[in-house]
Amino acid sequence: MATEAKHEHCCDDPACHSGEEDSEPEVEAPKEPQVGDEEQITPDGGIVKKLVKKGERWRKPPTKCEVTVHYVGKLLDGTVFDSSRDRGQPFTFNLGKGEVIKGWDEGVAKMEKGEIALLTIKPEYAYGERGSPPKIGANATLQFEVELIGWTEAKDVSSEKDGSIMKKTITEGDGYEMPDDETLCTVTYKAFVKGTETPFESKENFQLHMGEEEVISGVEKALETMKKKEKAEITIMPVHAYGKEGCKEKNIPADATLVYDLELIDFDKPKSSYQMTAPEQLEYAEKKRLEGNQLYGQKKIARALKKYKRALNYVESDYRMSEEEKKKAKSLKLPCYLNIAACKVLTKEWPEVLENCKKALEIESTNVKALLRRGKAYSGTDDWELAERDFNSVLTQQPDNAEAKKELALLNKKIARQNARDKKTFAGLFQKLGKLEQEEERRLAEQKKQEDEEKAKKEKEEAEKKAHEEKKEEKKEEEKKEEPTPAEAKDKQAE
Repeated sequence: MATEAKHEHCCDDPACHSGEEDSEPEVEAPKEPQVGDEEQITPDGGIVKKLVKKGERWRKPPTKCEVTVHYVGKLLDGTVFDSSRDRGQPFTFNLGKGEVIKGWDEGVAKMEKGEIALLTIKPEYAYGERGSPPKIGANATLQFEVELIGWTEAKDVSSEKDGSIMKKTITEGDGYEMPDDETLCTVTYKAFVKGTETPFESKENFQLHMGEEEVISGVEKALETMKKKEKAEITIMPVHAYGKEGCKEKNIPADATLVYDLELIDFDKPKSSYQMTAPEQLEYAEKKRLEGNQLYGQKKIARALKKYKRALNYVESDYRMSEEEKKKAKSLKLPCYLNIAACKVLTKEWPEVLENCKKALEIESTNVKALLRRGKAYSGTDDWELAERDFNSVLTQQPDNAEAKKELALLNKKIARQNARDKKTFAGLFQKLGKLEQEEERRLAEQKKQEDEEKAKKEKEEAEKKAHEEKKEEKKEEEKKEEPTPAEAKDKQAE
């Protein structure tokens, strides 16, 4: 009736009614749990969760994170056998790793942040037939009132994403900015060898400049992901700590994994290029370039590379500069490109060498250092003709250039070695091919011999057959001659 009344007041347009009868029923949104609702966590009813207080909707802990809870554990008769609330200290465990009874691992995983729930757990999901004497007997069903306070999830912050630097945020930081290279950071930390309780190093309000190797690389990498006032637990594998050697001075054994309780109290980032005047940009870039040169001379290549890249970053954007300042910026870009290429030659990262040499040659097309380093990159990628061309270009400008001569000699040796390998490879191949050809010739000769023999045999048989036929015909002819004619036969009969 309600549907008919609705149609009476509707317009006459058929489109108004299209699909009314055949439309799919609306899917109801999941019912929001209410206080007092019970949820069967396992199909066999071994774990039942009763909602006591709602939590933050949809915020459930991920697998294997570290959760923090308050709980009160009771037997079915109401006897309390354990309580974190009585101790005044929340309990922390890693979810889903078997550190607690199965009923907790599965039950807490279904809770939301801030939720309080009553978990009723049968013995097969608790302490089973053995119980936990003296407080929990055999085959005891237990009840836990659990409050899920929160959780922390470890994140892989290593560049390699191989789990070598894991960060677990304990307290969220402020804002959105994070330190980067050359930022002045104020930190407090305690550092432990994993598995020990006594710190081997503690610092309060310690100031460090990012990129200056004042702390181990794992700590610097973690700081790059932290916000102001953030607290975190950092687990650092040996590759980003003290490696295979360890550190005797700090009693750190070889191949030790370290744990840092780290707080980033404050940081002060240097001015960005857009915050500087053009003269300031040029001055800052030159300073960083010179610092890079000093580090390069000390064979601290990774740090030198950062300095060169930072210097370049401050002069690459020159739209606010005067023509004279642009010329100065270009004169600064050139050594930066060349020095970055030099760093990458040492690490044999040939594509980056080629890229930076290309940019340098766009500024100065006959630059000897750019040609020389590009030649090394071409040699490294086995583009020998291009490498030879670059080395010869250097020697055309500087006939006595020792490095170009050395590289060209090395290239020629490399080419000679390859030619020798090719000769040996192809000599063996030709020898094999010659042998195959000889075998093929023998096979063909044998085949021809066989064919000739078969042909001769066939010709002989045909000749013999023909001779036999001819002889047979001759015999017939002779028999015909000996046979009397009809007249002779008649005369003979008359006689």
